[in-house]
Amino acid sequence: MTMSSIKTCAFWIVVYIFDYRLANVNQCYTEVVILKKTTPMVHRVPLTEARTNLGQIVRRAHLNNECFILEKNGIPIAGIMDIDDMEDWLELQDPEMQEQIAEGYKEYRQGRTRPLDDFLTELHAGDDPEKVKTHS
Repeated sequence: MTMSSIKTCAFWIVVYIFDYRLANVNQCYTEVVILKKTTPMVHRVPLTEARTNLGQIVRRAHLNNECFILEKNGIPIAGIMDIDDMEDWLELQDPEMQEQIAEGYKEYRQGRTRPLDDFLTELHAGDDPEKVKTHS
């Protein structure tokens, strides 16, 4: 198992956990403890206020998972969010990642899933074929 496939598998666990409309979590991973990230609070802030309080806004975005829409004359012109969320969003814009997500969802729909314990065994075994269990 390559690091790329490990990353994709780990991503799909997150998708299964967080997007329960796409997948039946109980069917896929019965032992998963759901650690859902809280939905970010979204605040609309005038640009002049944001300029005055930029340090506080950035701190709140980073520590409290808050998002800020900056407005000029009531028109949204920019946003501030935590860097982890921004990097996730940017990664999801990658066509290759979108293909991997579509492929993973197709495999899920075909019933090609496995228990979480098996996945974690593979993950911890790394690329050593002697340690990795084979799956159908």
